[in-house]
Amino acid sequence: MIRNIFVTLFITLLFNNIAEAGCKNDIDFSWSKDYNKTNLLNFKFKNNGSKFVRITRVYVNDSDGDKISDIKIKKSSKSVFSVGLGRTFVNPYKEYTWKFGNSSAYTYGKTAGYECKYQKPYENSLSDNVGSAVDSVGDALSDLNPLNYFEKRKQCLRRKDNADTVAIGKRIYKNCMEGN
Repeated sequence: MIRNIFVTLFITLLFNNIAEAGCKNDIDFSWSKDYNKTNLLNFKFKNNGSKFVRITRVYVNDSDGDKISDIKIKKSSKSVFSVGLGRTFVNPYKEYTWKFGNSSAYTYGKTAGYECKYQKPYENSLSDNVGSAVDSVGDALSDLNPLNYFEKRKQCLRRKDNADTVAIGKRIYKNCMEGN
């Protein structure tokens, strides 16, 4: 029984690794330093396959292989490759260049890499759903924080004081405190 579980687990992990390597076979990746502008690195992704590829992470290593810069691309980050609900996709048979500025990575960076997976732009992965839930909890906790409340109240009072009439000021204050 236990042996069957280990065999199943081993096969699952084996197929998982094969699936992950597939998207890297479709992408031609290169990077360079932009010598015209200070501290900019150019990351070029060319998708030779027929599927959408989502770039999930880009990193720059020094000569020892230590990571200088590690950018995890999340749902909330702006898309620089394709319109895909705020995520980073490389369309089939397309080429995109992304510029990223980091002085340490520019100065000491010797190698760069990326992680990817196959995903259609309109699909959500499990990590997207979990990330959205965590962000929602973080926003709720931020709203309950007394320091944030007093800061927001001070801003709303400042807006109210600049209103033309008392009635308009009250309406501005109410809308501001409600988050509008």
